[in-house]
Parts: sequence; structure tokens; C-alpha cells
Amino acid sequence: MDLSYLFNDNNGHVSSLASHQNSIGSKTYFARLEVKDDEGDTDIDYVQMTVVYSSYENKKPIAVAKVWPAKITRDHAILYFDSSKSRDNDQDGKEITKIRWDFDGDGEWDTGRDLNDHWISFKGNENISVDLSYIYDNMVSSLGSSSQYSSKSKIYYAKLEVEDNEGSRDIDYVMITIYY
Repeated sequence: MDLSYLFNDNNGHVSSLASHQNSIGSKTYFARLEVKDDEGDTDIDYVQMTVVYSSYENKKPIAVAKVWPAKITRDHAILYFDSSKSRDNDQDGKEITKIRWDFDGDGEWDTGRDLNDHWISFKGNENISVDLSYIYDNMVSSLGSSSQYSSKSKIYYAKLEVEDNEGSRDIDYVMITIYY
């Protein structure tokens, strides 16, 4: 005896006859089930199906770059870069796992090694001190005598990128002024 099963919404395909959505992340569908055997006998029943869904989505982490002091001078070129306020907004233990910095704004990552694409662990590297005197020296040497340009300044942006344990990334910039 052959049996055929048909979920029918009177249009020939599966569809909800009625549904309601509740606040716990599920949707209930009611479908009509019609069973017909090869002798033409039929029986009809209604089936309730509940589909549970998750409202979870991977949210991007938030990079927060800070620097102090935010200036480089002839006498002071050690800057302190801080990423400690960076955070991941996901729930259930999601967190930022790695960071990388372009301290001098040249477009090249300055942390880590090229081997690991310059990423370093976030934990333990939230605050990094960097001597950027070479930026001042390069600026002055390209302009000539530093006394001639003592009242000039130039702005550049250092870049921080963070990555969470799901691979999502975010970037923040911090402005640094070079006085020469």
C-alpha cells in the first residue's frame, strides 16, 4: 500500500495557517497534514511546529585608542599607547584576544612580527610605551635646521586594530602632534 503525505495550505505548498511569536525566541506554525492512500482514502490532521531561533549575532568589538602625551617634541618623544578601554559587546565570554598598532602612522603595523601579521595578545599589552624620537629626527632632518622651524607642527594619526575571539575587528585612531 502506497501512502502519500501532503502539507497543504490550500495553495499547494507549506505555509503557516496561523502563527504567533512569543518573547522567548520561537515561532509556532500550524500546518494541515493530509494523508491519502492508493485506494483514495484520506485522513486530515493539523500539525503544530515550533521553530526556535536565536537572536544572537556576533557584534563587532570596539577599539578605543588613547595616547599620552599626544605630542612629540625635541625633549619628549616617549608616548604611552593605551588600548585598555577596548571591549567586545558580545555575551557569553566573548572577548578581545589580540591587537596591533601602527604607532608612527606610516601605514605599517609596528607590533609583533610579520610572521603573525603583527598581532600581539591583548592581555598584558593594553598599555605600551614607545620611543618615537626617530619621527622627530626624521621630520627635522627633512626640513633642515630645527631652530628655523621651532614654531611649526605636524599632525599624524596612530592606528589601533583589535580582534575578538570570533574574528571580528575594529579600528580606532589617535591624533599625535609633532612640534619641531
